[in-house]
Amino acid sequence: MELEKRFERQKYLASSERTTLAKTLKISDSQVKTWFQNRRTKWRRQAAEEKELERQSTNRLLLSMTSFSSKQICADVGRTSN
Repeated sequence: MELEKRFERQKYLASSERTTLAKTLKISDSQVKTWFQNRRTKWRRQAAEEKELERQSTNRLLLSMTSFSSKQICADVGRTSN
């Protein structure tokens, strides 16, 4: 939990900060370093997934708007040709 809180505030630690955090948590310096590396990888992946979902949502919205506009144009053309 402490690691996660720290990560939210600070994505990268200086070696002295890493050492202090490791001592506080009673784990090794390398465990803290590895945890932060893994957490940054997860953070980047989640950000990329969120960006992709936003892109897909925008594409669906644009497609539905285009489809609606096409139907409206066809309806308007049908009315004016009669």
